[in-house]
Amino acid sequence: MSVAGVSLLVLPAIFIIGTVWPISIGVVSFAATFVVGILIAGIPAEGLFALFPADIFVLLAGITYMFSVARQNGTMAVITEAAVRLVRGRVAVIPWIFHALAIVFSAMGAGPAAATAVLIPVALGVAQQAKISPLLMGIMVIHGSHAGSMSPLSPIGALVNGAAATAKLPDSSGTVFVSSLLFNITLALTAYLLLGGVGLMRRGSESIRIGPARAKEPMEGHGSPSTLGTVLATQESTTVSAPATLRPQHLATLAGIAALVVLGVGFQFNVGLSAFAIGLLLTAMAPKQDTHAVASMSWSTMLMLSGVMTYIGLVTKVGGMRLLSDALLGAGSPVLAVLLIAFVAALTSLFSATGAVVGALVPVLGAVLGAHASVPAAGALSGVAISSSVVDSSPLSLQGAVLLANVEEHQRRPLFRRLMAWGAAMVVVGSAVPLLLFVLLPMWLG
Repeated sequence: MSVAGVSLLVLPAIFIIGTVWPISIGVVSFAATFVVGILIAGIPAEGLFALFPADIFVLLAGITYMFSVARQNGTMAVITEAAVRLVRGRVAVIPWIFHALAIVFSAMGAGPAAATAVLIPVALGVAQQAKISPLLMGIMVIHGSHAGSMSPLSPIGALVNGAAATAKLPDSSGTVFVSSLLFNITLALTAYLLLGGVGLMRRGSESIRIGPARAKEPMEGHGSPSTLGTVLATQESTTVSAPATLRPQHLATLAGIAALVVLGVGFQFNVGLSAFAIGLLLTAMAPKQDTHAVASMSWSTMLMLSGVMTYIGLVTKVGGMRLLSDALLGAGSPVLAVLLIAFVAALTSLFSATGAVVGALVPVLGAVLGAHASVPAAGALSGVAISSSVVDSSPLSLQGAVLLANVEEHQRRPLFRRLMAWGAAMVVVGSAVPLLLFVLLPMWLG
């Protein structure tokens, strides 16, 4: 078998090993890079180091550090408290408040994983007080986080745009962001109507105490060990209480978030380096929090994405992506090939992380689209990005596992089954519907 074929066979093995055993997918990816790159392909280490995505790593690390500081100094809790108080006890609006907060947090740079980790404990605490279904509240937060996840400032959005640029696809960052935003808002509306929102609309204003739900250890067997290990590691840092007053440090943090948007979008400054600089200035206001901020950063996520993207670079270098794209082109129809890529993205992300899946499959999509100019690239990229993210409500994925870990123990077993059902439905809905809306419909109308 050729080196290209071996590299492709190792790729699903990486995800299987990282899902079944409590081993980081990033570690497995780097090990696979050594075995395939050095031992099989004979590529020197210097050639493999050149494949390391330094720009993506700095982006993820900078944004994660800045928002970790914002979480530690209580700014995220202040925003949440203010948003809940605005509704004045109108229970029916509360899930939408947390949905909107998840969109804003994710789009402004926190990303879906961080936005969910920050909001889920607080949202479930409010849901418990207001007698709102934890399934409804959790799904509203998760789809909110993905509605904002394709923003150019979000780690996942930056990853998609970077992978698309590497694959020589046209810049579609705005289209992908808006498509994901509208699609996830529609999914949230559907969940709201199906999972108890109608009943909430019949209730009046009520007094609600703001506070996080108590985090509990996930039930054994509910999710992969690697995923649940990440969840347990985030519990202490994500359980917050809302400060009663807006302090100078909170005002400075809000100004810093706004400055990051202006610098990144308005002046095209490097977002990762800008976030480090802003985070440092915020840390200087309370130096003792720096240790906690660094410790609570999602190092496992950065390791995972760096490892997977390095290995994907190796697969591309040895011709594996070309081999896979040629096989998909043999499907007989470029639309069918795009559908297959989207379906594989959704199915894989059901058990894994969105960033890793997107990083693996966007280069394949680029090869398919390069051979078929008739397929709208922006629509196809939107479809693959959406399909890989909307299934993350699964309890076997990080965000669904965070939700499961924060509910009362007696709620876990039924919630696990319902989350699995919703996640499985998203595999079909998330791959087929975006293809219809963003690929087939423009082709028919055009």
